[in-house]
Amino acid sequence: MCSESGSCQLFKDDRGGDYSDARYGRVQIGVSAQILQRDNVIFEQGDGGVPCEHPLRVFAVAGSGQKHAICKQRKRPSHFLNVQLISDLVHPCCKFPKRSFQITLVPPQLFQGAREFHLNAEYVDPSYIRNKLSFDFFTKIGSYAPRAEHVLLYLNGECIGIYLKLEAVDDIFLADRGLPAGPIYYAVNANANFSLLRHKTTEAKAALEAGYQRKLGTEADDGYLRELIFRINATPQALFAHIIKKWLDIPQYLRWLAGAVCTQNLDGFVHSYALYRHAENKRFFIIPWDYDATWGRNVNGRVLAPENLRVQGFNTLTARLLDVPAFRTQYVRLLQDILDTTFTVEHLRPHILALHDALRPYVSMDPYKQDVLATFATEPAFICAFIEERNQFLRQSLKTFQHPRSG
Repeated sequence: MCSESGSCQLFKDDRGGDYSDARYGRVQIGVSAQILQRDNVIFEQGDGGVPCEHPLRVFAVAGSGQKHAICKQRKRPSHFLNVQLISDLVHPCCKFPKRSFQITLVPPQLFQGAREFHLNAEYVDPSYIRNKLSFDFFTKIGSYAPRAEHVLLYLNGECIGIYLKLEAVDDIFLADRGLPAGPIYYAVNANANFSLLRHKTTEAKAALEAGYQRKLGTEADDGYLRELIFRINATPQALFAHIIKKWLDIPQYLRWLAGAVCTQNLDGFVHSYALYRHAENKRFFIIPWDYDATWGRNVNGRVLAPENLRVQGFNTLTARLLDVPAFRTQYVRLLQDILDTTFTVEHLRPHILALHDALRPYVSMDPYKQDVLATFATEPAFICAFIEERNQFLRQSLKTFQHPRSG
């Protein structure tokens, strides 16, 4: 990283930014558009311009005393924006040598239409594609999800590997999807389990909103979140369906549930999601976040059996919803349709191969993941095998799940 007394510079072809951080000094940041095209870029640090039909965007950072930029460009950036960098995100990857980053610009400035974005290290995922594949899948089945694209990151003249540039869930996220402004909460730890109790304990939470971080909104909005948690837990079952419809967008939640169950995200039921309260209909929506531990691998990159994670998922809210016959039937029909049309090898293989092929020329440039090169080559087949086996497991599970009290 940059020294505290030095400065870093990152350049792009038209726009950029700078920020101040006590740990890294003054920094400028930007990104090139299709910078790997050889006709307009010459890399100074070796042959970084890997020929590729769909070249990755490149984030290039050069520290104080380094050459002026990683790559020469015909035109220098025209201006810079004020940016703040937060390097240590609340994410399991923080314990790994390859760090993830969060970039936040000072309002009202925007960078490629965004005020904030994340650079995820994808350290434990030997394929690099699980996060993006998941969010693209969620979008395909009609659930809101962040946009994502892979980039190649250079730091002080050295390539530090492939990263996933991830859209922040904020007011711009809402506006881009035609949603009215409303409070947004990030589920930052396992206490965001929709329960009155701390995760995996019999101890009551200190506050109903424990486990959440308000991203957008006011203290007054926290009251609605507390009310949601209270009603999930305290409403009698006879009244639950009637009450919860006023607080939660049921069809949207069930689509999220189907996506989490198909992709096998064990963490996504108690954290790694965002809650948004619609300003007009006053209902909460759930949005997926952080889906690298999916498609047959866990948070440490280890293989998970396809039957790991039951068809009904878990957490207090999900259990109560699926105990309502009408909601259970709605979920079963939705999941059956997804298993028939979207969560299939035939449907997903072309996208898996396209993502994998686009990254293949750059994997050997990642200094942190040289030990996974062989595994990377076999990941498309691994993921496709997982989809086939997971699909079969879920189909079999639905046969008994849709009639829990029969027999």
